[in-house]
Amino acid sequence: MSNRRFPCLTFNDLTIIKRVFLYALPETKHTFFKSVLPKLKHTLSLTLQYFLPLAGKITWPQDSPKLVLQYTPGDVVSVSVAESDADFDLIASNHAFHASLVRPLASPLHVSETGASVISLRITVFPNQGFSIGITTHHAVLDGKSTTMFVKSWAYLTKQNPPLLPELTPFYDRNVIKDPPGFDMIKYMSNPP
Repeated sequence: MSNRRFPCLTFNDLTIIKRVFLYALPETKHTFFKSVLPKLKHTLSLTLQYFLPLAGKITWPQDSPKLVLQYTPGDVVSVSVAESDADFDLIASNHAFHASLVRPLASPLHVSETGASVISLRITVFPNQGFSIGITTHHAVLDGKSTTMFVKSWAYLTKQNPPLLPELTPFYDRNVIKDPPGFDMIKYMSNPP
């Protein structure tokens, strides 16, 4: 597949979102790394076939004042794996706790002079308690609803074989969003990439 450029981004697309999903799973660290993690990686690969732009990069071409989403064959999604001794039950509860417990559960997006990654994943195991999937996304590609759809699609493909259900298939046509003329450039001029 050749390079693909997706439509220019809109004013609403210029935010980075971090979400953490927690899953109770009383498996040992050995069991998690031997059986759960390989399945998560395999089904992530299957899911990304439906969410191809996630493997792309946000770029800022010299010939355009607007950011562009571009996928090039060989582009990848960053996945890191970590272990935590934090109190999983506290983090998963409805009780107040310090945000510093959650920050390490999501990794930053890779940013360079030529572009930024679209998504970054961190899978953190809490031995004998559960695991988390931290997702950092650029709002240009995934808002909250789309992130949830991505996670649901990944969960679905972890339990079922492809194809993905139509209601879990993403929609990326940014042409349906109509910004007032010049409104998108206000954000670029006040906060250039």
